[in-house]
Amino acid sequence: MTARLPDILVFLSDQHHGLYAGFAGHPLVETPHLDRLAADGTVCETVYTACPLCVPARSALLTGQLPSHNGVYDNSHILDSGRATFLDGLAVAGYQTVLCGRMHFKGVDQRHGFDRRIHGDITSGYLDGISRSEAYGSAFGMGGCIDLAGWGDSPVLTYDRAVAGAALDYLEQDHGKPQCIVVGTYGPHFPYVAPPEYAARYERRVAAPVSWDPEGRDENPLVDAKRQRTRHNRHTGEVEPVTTEIMLAARAAYFGMITEQDRLIGTVRDQWRRYLQRTGRPGVFVYTSDHGDTCGEHGIFGKQTFYEGSSRIPLVFAGAGIAAGRRLRQPASIMDVGPTLCDLVGTIAPPRQDGISLASSLQGNDEAPRSVLSEWVQWYDDRVVAGRMVRQDDWKLIRFNHAAIPDQLFDLSTDPDELENHAGESLEIVQDLGEQLEDGWDPGRITAEFGEKREHVKLLNRRHQIVPTAEAFTDVWRLPSEVNRLPERFI
Repeated sequence: MTARLPDILVFLSDQHHGLYAGFAGHPLVETPHLDRLAADGTVCETVYTACPLCVPARSALLTGQLPSHNGVYDNSHILDSGRATFLDGLAVAGYQTVLCGRMHFKGVDQRHGFDRRIHGDITSGYLDGISRSEAYGSAFGMGGCIDLAGWGDSPVLTYDRAVAGAALDYLEQDHGKPQCIVVGTYGPHFPYVAPPEYAARYERRVAAPVSWDPEGRDENPLVDAKRQRTRHNRHTGEVEPVTTEIMLAARAAYFGMITEQDRLIGTVRDQWRRYLQRTGRPGVFVYTSDHGDTCGEHGIFGKQTFYEGSSRIPLVFAGAGIAAGRRLRQPASIMDVGPTLCDLVGTIAPPRQDGISLASSLQGNDEAPRSVLSEWVQWYDDRVVAGRMVRQDDWKLIRFNHAAIPDQLFDLSTDPDELENHAGESLEIVQDLGEQLEDGWDPGRITAEFGEKREHVKLLNRRHQIVPTAEAFTDVWRLPSEVNRLPERFI
């Protein structure tokens, strides 16, 4: 690295499918600013979230630990304030740590290593208190995300513009200490509504994914239960089948939302470069997302599966000391971000990291072979079920601790759409990957802990419904009244 500590900016979107970008090879999704970032820096090509759900994924990003190690399995769980994050390591090195926008913290502690926050979150510290309009209703959640799809404005788009604006204002100022700024947006998370200027680019060109099969059934019953086969029509209020036309409308809007994120990233990065030029400081810019969105793949919309669309994320580093035009082939994890940044600036990372530092590879050195893990815990068949995924080389193994849920093994080199399960025939690979997957995994402990946390959450939510804790709500962004309406065009 350079002699001076580099300023750091991490742009963290929400729910960006790791393969839906120009630099990732997608033939339709336009991301010119991210493509330029990729050309200027190093792309990690095969990156996975630690959990395909917002709060656990973000807690894993901050702590460098799997959910089974940091205790955050669900969107209602609260990260232990006594657990250090990579931001604490950067603060020890002299950094001011700044949060601009979304991080989806739960509980009274809305900092977890950040010195200050310059823009609030769209979600509150308890319950599901998102700053949503009643007009959109369930379109913010997995169960109703397909209830509408179209073109116009939305609370998500309005929020993200405000977050980017706060980041631009902050970078107009000079700051004495080295900066680590995390800019968190809500897009391209549903509702599937994109700016109208992108309609012509996508709505006539979008196609169904190879795995789209609205009438089919997944061999994993837990995943099959997530297929959105019907929806509540926002025009009529009636229940209707999710047709191919509806799926295509959602995908077109999702692509437009990704392009809108790209535009915001471009404006923030341009201001970032002006800031570095004005201050004479070196800098490192990072782009990633917490998890993906299958958006019709396998008949599913949203996250909460280990399929590529849900679990795979983008990750790009660019700036001081980072090799330009480089692509890393080995699997990587969202948990690698913290150890990498701490290593780049020469400070200590939190203890017991499940992620590793990628600093050596980012600086042009050879990669070491590795595998990465992801976890997901959920209710199924009236019980808590723990799941784990391991990716090594071209193979991905998925396993749940439930007798009715079969292992799934995919060869992503020949089957990128994950249509053919090889678990019953490639027994040596299942055994090898299974040993890695099972190492240190204790589903009994995990499910018991999950159940206990559920009881704590019930009581805490009841308490905060009656006597809210002010600190948990002071950082919430308030929805402007003019956005409290449905978009102009939707299906």
